[in-house]
Formats: sequence, C-alpha cells, structure tokens
Amino acid sequence: MVAKYVPEDPNETFDIMNLLEDRLQHANSAVVLATIKVFLNLTMSMADVHQQVYERIKAPLMTLVSSGSPEQSYAVLCHLHLLVMRAPVLFSSDYKHFYCRYSDPSYIKKLKLEMLTAVANENNTYEIVTELSEYAANVDVAIARESIRAVGKIALQQYDVNAIVDRLLQFLEMEKDYVTAETLVLVKDLLRKYPQWSQDCIAVVGNVSSKHVQEPKAKAALLWMLGEYALEMPDAPYVLEGFVESWAEEESPEVRLELLTAVAKCFFRRAPETQKILGAALAAALSDAHQDVHDRGLLYYRLLQHGVETAERVINPPKQAVSVFADTQSSEIKDRIFDEFNTLAVVYQQPSYMFLDKEHRGAFEFSDDTSTNASVTESSETMLASQSVDANDNDLLLSASEKEDTRGNLVSNGSSSYVAPSNSLIDGLGSFTVPPAASSLPTASFAIDDLLGLSLSTNSPESTLAQPSLVLNAKPALNPGAFQQKWRQLPVASTEDYGLSSQAAANLTGPQPLLKHMQTHLIHCIASGGQAPNFKFFFFAQKSNASTGLGYFLVECIINVTARKCTVNYKTDESDLLESFAAVFKSAILNFGV
Repeated sequence: MVAKYVPEDPNETFDIMNLLEDRLQHANSAVVLATIKVFLNLTMSMADVHQQVYERIKAPLMTLVSSGSPEQSYAVLCHLHLLVMRAPVLFSSDYKHFYCRYSDPSYIKKLKLEMLTAVANENNTYEIVTELSEYAANVDVAIARESIRAVGKIALQQYDVNAIVDRLLQFLEMEKDYVTAETLVLVKDLLRKYPQWSQDCIAVVGNVSSKHVQEPKAKAALLWMLGEYALEMPDAPYVLEGFVESWAEEESPEVRLELLTAVAKCFFRRAPETQKILGAALAAALSDAHQDVHDRGLLYYRLLQHGVETAERVINPPKQAVSVFADTQSSEIKDRIFDEFNTLAVVYQQPSYMFLDKEHRGAFEFSDDTSTNASVTESSETMLASQSVDANDNDLLLSASEKEDTRGNLVSNGSSSYVAPSNSLIDGLGSFTVPPAASSLPTASFAIDDLLGLSLSTNSPESTLAQPSLVLNAKPALNPGAFQQKWRQLPVASTEDYGLSSQAAANLTGPQPLLKHMQTHLIHCIASGGQAPNFKFFFFAQKSNASTGLGYFLVECIINVTARKCTVNYKTDESDLLESFAAVFKSAILNFGV
C-alpha cells in the first residue's frame, strides 16, 4: 500500500523512509524487498537520494543472499543483479561479494558471473579476471563456458586488454574442447575490436588443431581468422583445404558459408596456393542443398567472372575495427523490468507482459501498481517511444522516462521529433542515400483525407474499408499521467483482431517504424515495449475541437510478428464515434508496410 502512495512533498518522502528504515534489517526477505521497492519508487525523481538508497540497500541484500535456502538466495540475488546492472559503478568496490562459492548451485553462479562482468573497471579488473580464470577449470561445463565469456566481455570493455588477452590465449593450452571453442569465439571478437593484437593471437591460434574444434560457432570463428589473417598464418591454405575436403560431412550451413568466404579471402592474398581449393569450394557450394550456401557460391562465382579485383572489393573490402558490440537486451527492456521490482519479472528477467497470458496481463505498465509505471509517470512531458541500445549508458540511476528525455527521442503532447537516417557506408562498397519516407509528419496545411491515406490508391482492398466522418486533432494534449488515469477509469469498449501483411511483419523489427507510420494518421504512441516477435503499444488520438480532457480514443495494440496477428483493445469517452475511429485505426494498421 505504501508503494502506491504518492507523497505530497519531499519532507513526507523522508518521513516515510525514516519510518521504514528498520524494515531493511528484517529477517523476512519479502519484507526487505518490499521496503526496497518503496525506497526506490519514492526517490525515482531525486537522483542524489536515489543513489544514497542504493548504498543503503546493498548490505541488507548481500546479507540475505548469503543466508537462507539456495532458492531464496536466488530470488534475492536476481534483484541485486538488476540493481548491479543498472548502477555497476556503485557496486564496483563490493566485487568480492560476487565471487562464486563451491557450494553455490549453477543458477546462482551464473548470476554472479554476470555481476562480476558488470562491475569490472580499471581498479579491479586484474582480481576479477584472475578469479574468473579459475572458474574455467570448473567441473560444471556450463559455468566454465560462462566464465570464459565473462573474461572476453571484460576485455571488450577496454579494461587492461593486454593482461586479458594473455589469459584468453592461456585457455587454448588447456586442450579441452569446450574451453577451446569458447576461447576461439572470443578471440575472433577481440580481433574485430583490437586488430593490433593479431600478431600475438594468431601465433597461438595457428597451433590449434582443427580436429579439436567441433562446435559450429568455434569452427566459424577459426575459419574467419584463417581467411582474415591468411598472410600471417603459413598453414592457412592447407587447413582450409582440409575443411573443403570434408565439405559434405559438415552439417552446419553457418560453417559452410564461413568456409566459402574464408577460402575466397585466402585466394585474394595467396592465389597460387589457394586457386585449386577455391574451385573445389565453389563447386561444392553450387551443388549445396542449402539455399543460402548455393546463392553465396553463385554470387562469388559471378563476381570472379567480372574480375578478381571486382570480387575482392565486394568480398574483402577494407574494414574498420568494431567499436561497440550490441547488448542482447535493450536498455528499455531493462527499465521495464526495474519498474516491476519485487515481482517475478525480475526473476524471469522479462517484463510481465512477455510471460503472462492476456487474461492476467492487465494494462501493461499502466496497472494500478504505481511501481510498474514509473517509466511512464515520471515526466508529464515525456512519452516512451524509443527502443535504442545505448552502449555506454552510464546514467543508470534515472528512470526510463528521464533517460528518454536525455536521448532526445521525445514524443511530447502528440508531436515528435525523429532524426532522419543519414547516408551510410556499407562495408566499404560505397555510399547510398536512404530514400525519403513515403509520407512525412502531418502539417496543418494537409487535407484530412490525405492524412488518413484515404485518397491513396493501393492494391490492398483493406485500404478502402475506412470512410470515417471523424476528424482527428493534429496536436492532442495528453500527458502520460492523464493517459494512465483515463485508462484505469474507462472500460474496454471493443476488442478486434487484425491480420498483418507479410511486408508489415517484416518491417516491424522494432517499435519505431510503426510509431512513425501511425503518427502520419494522427494516432500517437504514449508507450511501447517488447522485442521480436512480441510487441505492445499504447496509442491515443483526440477528435478535433474537443473540449479539454474529452474526445479521446485510447488503444492497446498487441502484435505477434510470427503469427502476423494484431489484437486491439479500444477505450473512449466518445462511444458514438468509436466505430469511425476503429475504422481509421484499422486502415492505418493494415496500410503499414504497404
């Protein structure tokens, strides 16, 4: 109940926290976690105090992790893990608390390894990498693999790369297949980011016997290095020849694709030794049953017909070092999980809408629990409309909405500012210009029929279904707090299921394309979430010339890209115009990607 209460002023906030202070020392972990949730919610908009809360709750959480059953420790550790991932700098001095104990179950060890990776910095890297290196010999193969990956991730964070590269190369001397496999994959990534280490790495990798590399990803990594550094590896053509001879025995298309490219790269550098091997590889690829392998072989063959120099410019252009490797989970998803602190979302490491069925899902982040919508209610001027991955997102004490405000991808009061894509350079092949969007953001001079796309002729019969008399406001004023209040108060007026075209499903790789498309129809997004194949959006629109606070249409839109299905729930205080608005919304959705 306290977590749902909104204090009137900062003094009341501090009074509540002082009254609950002793609950942080409670023996019941549920009481401690509930108290922490209150503290985090109350201080979300107070950055300095929020940081002090982190410092205050560290000790109680670490005490709970080290006591009780493994299952209870895991539940608490998941919440500590979430906090560490959001603000690793605040936990960097406590890294020894995350060392794995021999008696820890593997699921706890895995979380601790991720936390060690997150808190690594220039001051503690040596100690952490030394500890992780010990885990590489763990009897639990999964933990041994995770520890090697953790060492590689720390290296990619640019902390003491010299010592870490030496550690990784020592793993290759252990002569364990799974250790060799994980290490080869990491060495490949290191070379992509730090080409200057090629001489040291290749000298060791060249001694690895290809017979001891069995896993597809490891084979692909080894082949990439053989092709990329064929000049530095004297035996590269002959190792590749062995792979080509066993082409029919290789089950993984990924390996065959990488093998074909590696042979081609080697040919450009050492043609006399590789010409025969390249011919055999092309012949094998052209007769390969896998479509991608066949098509790549045909492409390379035709490029070589145009000339070796032409083929080399396409297949092996000059490359720049990779500066950032993308995270597997977007910062927006992490913020959604944080908004559901002290729930199963933290344990599953997924927002609740991704694992609850529709009956129990509620209204996404707009539930009655204020803790689950902190990312929306924090700023009345900010609407969540971005799912970008920030490689160096260090300001982890801000709420989701505050982060969006700093990124500049804002949608405020029904208008938005999107940055048009610039000219790009793809793999050194030349520049291309992104064509302008088919429809730009609406302005007051546009006719309303044009804004709704009703005057455009399309091949889809669905596009002619909407003939509404409704006129929508081009700049509706509705902040997230008001949206939330209306969503709670209004009943669901109608629920519809629409089918998406294959083109629409292909275009929906993230929220942004659909958000921009719906804005051209004067339908604005106030919150979005999810990742492929499941997305969820909350849209709103307002009829033109409506009185303040009236004439709104609220929409919950749930999309499954795989099933190409869109489920829409409508709420409105203009029931007589609902049918017209539903027709507008349906027309907009069905025209997406057309």
